[in-house]
Amino acid sequence: MNAKLKFLLKFPEIKEKNRLFGLYRGFVNCLDNQSALELLVNDETTGFKAEAIIKKIKYSAEAHPPKKNNLLIKKAINHNNGLKWPNSQRIAKVLFGISPYIANNEKSKLIRYFLNSKYNSFRYYGYEIIEKNNLKTKFKTDLVNVWHRYPDNWVLGLLIDFLTPKELFSMFEVAEEVLAESEYDFEILKLRNRYYSKIINFIPDRLRELMSEEPVSYVYVMKYANRKIPKDTAIKIYKNNKNNSVLSCYGELGQWDVLEKIFNKILPATR
Repeated sequence: MNAKLKFLLKFPEIKEKNRLFGLYRGFVNCLDNQSALELLVNDETTGFKAEAIIKKIKYSAEAHPPKKNNLLIKKAINHNNGLKWPNSQRIAKVLFGISPYIANNEKSKLIRYFLNSKYNSFRYYGYEIIEKNNLKTKFKTDLVNVWHRYPDNWVLGLLIDFLTPKELFSMFEVAEEVLAESEYDFEILKLRNRYYSKIINFIPDRLRELMSEEPVSYVYVMKYANRKIPKDTAIKIYKNNKNNSVLSCYGELGQWDVLEKIFNKILPATR
């Protein structure tokens, strides 16, 4: 360990983002990324100090050639394999932060490293890299395998975009359990409705149940599937729920006649 790292390991405790924090960041920015990484994995590096190091590595990686960042990725992964929480999470943040600045083959290795992690936060980094770089079809097999091991909501959202309806329906039983765990989360509800829209031909009973118990969700499923809703059903749903968002859905489905009927027959009664 060189003199600079020894000095920084003995640096006073930083309790807030004050001048001392600014000074520490200045010292850290003098380091090369390999040394900064070595400092980060030390047990003495915590809190604001760790935050400063992570930012330094992430931001400076953009100016480095991919080959140099590739070496840093390998070193970080080697470090991480022996680390415990929260140090392992800090390394994961570094890996994710420099992922845009590494060669494609190394990026693929990194994605698989994230996807195979037992930690969902690591897997989420992998999902995000895949989504940002439009790599879903390239990692189809990996994502399907992850779903069978760790059925995360995010991986389901990725698979919805490119699996066939039959392939998606094969996941139905597990998907129902996973989605039900967060049924009051709006984003999860939206994901569920998108999922149903992809397998709509395979779930007629569930669709009827939805129309009876969650009519607004039924409308959204039909919208996502681009299926027109029977006129009388559409009018009844609006009349019983007075949910203005369904009116937008009717418009997206091109159901002018439904909107016209609501305008002429239902709205006047409320004026």
